[in-house]
Amino acid sequence: MDFNTHEINPVSSDFKNINWSEINYPPCYRIVHFRLNELKGSIKGFVLKLYLSVLIIAVVILINILSTIIKAAKDYSDGVNVFYAFLNVFALLVPAGAVAYGGYKTACLRVSMSDSVIRFRIYQIVLCALWLVFSITRAGCFDGWARISVLTSKHSSAANFCVFLVIVQALGFTASCVLGIICVFQISRVINEPDV
Repeated sequence: MDFNTHEINPVSSDFKNINWSEINYPPCYRIVHFRLNELKGSIKGFVLKLYLSVLIIAVVILINILSTIIKAAKDYSDGVNVFYAFLNVFALLVPAGAVAYGGYKTACLRVSMSDSVIRFRIYQIVLCALWLVFSITRAGCFDGWARISVLTSKHSSAANFCVFLVIVQALGFTASCVLGIICVFQISRVINEPDV
């Protein structure tokens, strides 16, 4: 998202002091500027939802990696799915973080250009559609609700543990989808709402 040619809403005076060149997040890699304590009001709630959505996806991906390793070790799935599970860190977590950061910066700068808001909404809707599909399907390394019937037929403690992990993953994808949809509808109100 291009924020260099933005028009800042006059109610955003509280956010003009954010030092966007101070790169501090994520803690180990320091790629972007992100600090929740610089925010207040409805923008903080909006950004917190985006942040929680990305954290949920990160946890789901880690659980998916664990689940896929267990399933491959017990011959419940192909070993190549472990590789695919690790690739999901880049294929899913990076785009989720980029979209969340775009929404964060759009909200903080109160960008009045409609294309920034429209881009955020389109990208967020695509991610929400993916999260919904991944919460249902059992394709490859994805463990949606449909995987439960396959694992319950195995009758082992490892399969029962994998069923638990499938439920956690499906709930995580669903929760992230719901948070994303809320943010799609909330961004315009947050941008145009004066701070209290």
